[in-house]
Amino acid sequence: MQIKKLELTNFRNYEKLEAEFSNHTNIFIGKNAQGKTSILESLHILGLTKSHKVNKDRDVIKIGTEYAKINSLINLKGKDIELDIIIS
Repeated sequence: MQIKKLELTNFRNYEKLEAEFSNHTNIFIGKNAQGKTSILESLHILGLTKSHKVNKDRDVIKIGTEYAKINSLINLKGKDIELDIIIS
């Protein structure tokens, strides 16, 4: 499975994030508390439908909002598939 695009809405500290990934190595660079682990957590949720950090889904929803959305474009066995997860 290859992740091509990732969009986060109201996920952790992200109001909106749009990212495209290379089919080679991808590196996240930033200061502490800038959201690097949040990106990895969203990818974990895409693959396993649960967070590796928290037990309650509500904890990944940005404070003050009603829902979080993870939208992705993945390539699985040569086929592009759009995958959305909404957490409310």
